[in-house]
Amino acid sequence: MMDINSIIRGQFVQTASDAPLSEVLGKLGSAKERTAVIFKQGKCLGVLDTQRMLRTHLETSKAKVETFLLHVPAIQKDAELLYVAGEFFEARSEILPVYDGKKVVGVVDAMRLLQMAIGEQGVAKLVVKDIPLVKVSKLKKDDAIASAGDLMYKEGVDHLPVFDKGQLFGVLSQRDIFQKYLLSMQTREVSTKFTKIRGTRGESEDKLAFPSLPVVSFCTRENIVQVSSKALLRDALALMQRRGVEALAVYDQNEYQGILVMRSILRVLKELKKEELYTVQYIGFNTVDLTDHQRDAIQDIIQTEARKLQQKIKEKFLLILHLKEIGKDSRKKEYAVTLKLEYPGEMLSTTHEDWDLETALHKCFNFNAQKKGDVARNLAKKRTQKRET
Repeated sequence: MMDINSIIRGQFVQTASDAPLSEVLGKLGSAKERTAVIFKQGKCLGVLDTQRMLRTHLETSKAKVETFLLHVPAIQKDAELLYVAGEFFEARSEILPVYDGKKVVGVVDAMRLLQMAIGEQGVAKLVVKDIPLVKVSKLKKDDAIASAGDLMYKEGVDHLPVFDKGQLFGVLSQRDIFQKYLLSMQTREVSTKFTKIRGTRGESEDKLAFPSLPVVSFCTRENIVQVSSKALLRDALALMQRRGVEALAVYDQNEYQGILVMRSILRVLKELKKEELYTVQYIGFNTVDLTDHQRDAIQDIIQTEARKLQQKIKEKFLLILHLKEIGKDSRKKEYAVTLKLEYPGEMLSTTHEDWDLETALHKCFNFNAQKKGDVARNLAKKRTQKRET
């Protein structure tokens, strides 16, 4: 399985969390980027949530970057491609910061990752019809851009087909809105300064202008690039790159089928079956009184965290989960969760107690706080003490 080392981009826009949003917009405009990595006292907090920003009416000279923080996962530089595809899908960001240990060394782009993932087993033979298409048909070219932003948020998509008299007119992307929004923000700052000098109502009028602009101001027919549902996915991605777009209109025999977008592709890659190098043993899972929801949640957490560990360990390992009920009051129970991780040359163990079972389990997966050698020695010491008693 391939990792992301070769597609890490060292140059990216970064900003302090307390920086004015207007300052960051200027940086993004100059660099022709759409989002930035946010830091506070040298620590990476996440990236700029542009989707939330587009749905908010604000004064960029007063707003701080931290207001629009999007928390994203920490991706290690040797992470496996399909694993990162899943993280992209969950994060809903077009870039993810990449770490070497605890230091951010660059970012990885979703489009570049998709192009490289085509070489992965199980991906090369995919065709466009294997990918769920965006089929939202509620947006018309004369609708207000604010309605488009709300629809994107509701449907969980970054692209929307735009219709005119029942026919596909264009494709509206978050990129289209952001680029226009960026220009609007820069114009607004100038308008604000001019308004202060004149003492007029121009600023409030300008605030109302952007959300009410029609969708047709942001997309044109030139946005439409067509592909057949029978085309290989790798050819569709190559077409996206060649034409500089992130969505394709899918047609079969001149009949519109929907829109192929990156997020849908990421979802399919996320769900591809991967070889599991780990085994999980459950102790107390069937004896502790748990609800169906708790059982499902435990298994979901175990599978998710085990796959993350697989990216780091890269060899077969064993997870042993031991659940125990240690107390309860009239309303709820308290649990002790012990998690052991065993793989060649290493054995780690950690225990956490909490009234919330899922919280305790999440804490148990934080093995980094313990030195491996110390943990192994402590376990050996405990076993010796038990034998002596």
